[in-house]
Amino acid sequence: MTIYCLDKNPAARAELINAIEGTFEDSRKSIDVTESFEFIPCTIEQIAISESARIIIFGPEIDVDDVIKYCRYIKNIRNNAVIYVFLKEKNYTLRIMKRFQDLAEELFSSNEIGASFVLKLINQIGNLKQEAKGKVITFEGVKGGVGASTVITSVASSLATKKKKVLVIDLSQSGFIYSALLIDKKVSPEF
Repeated sequence: MTIYCLDKNPAARAELINAIEGTFEDSRKSIDVTESFEFIPCTIEQIAISESARIIIFGPEIDVDDVIKYCRYIKNIRNNAVIYVFLKEKNYTLRIMKRFQDLAEELFSSNEIGASFVLKLINQIGNLKQEAKGKVITFEGVKGGVGASTVITSVASSLATKKKKVLVIDLSQSGFIYSALLIDKKVSPEF
């Protein structure tokens, strides 16, 4: 699993990654972590162009207002991203924590890179793996003219706008769904 780490500058990013990797090594022995992780130092621009940026960690050296701005930006372009933020001890206040509401999955004090962080991250990765399996949704219309094709195209379009991968298979002879989705009708020789 790839985890993207941002901080103020390359040295701060390296320090953040070293602290996290050290904590993971300590935890690996006590809670039997078998998952392998790759912590990648990156910038906000690299996250913007990376399709695989699902888990993002902000280090404590970035200004709080900048982190909030970056969190909003990330949630805008990738609403399913999971964001963890480490704050300097002086910024770890209720007032600042409230500002991160709905933006970050979890906030930590910069001296809290420990077992609770590792456990939360491992649980989150388990959730992402479950989510990645996808879902199969089927619709069946008993007779024509009841709106099944309209419902199917609406659901498919809604999921696609939320950046979900959608596969629609229309087995009806009318092929209305394909024309509604502006796709050429593919007719099997068996029909």
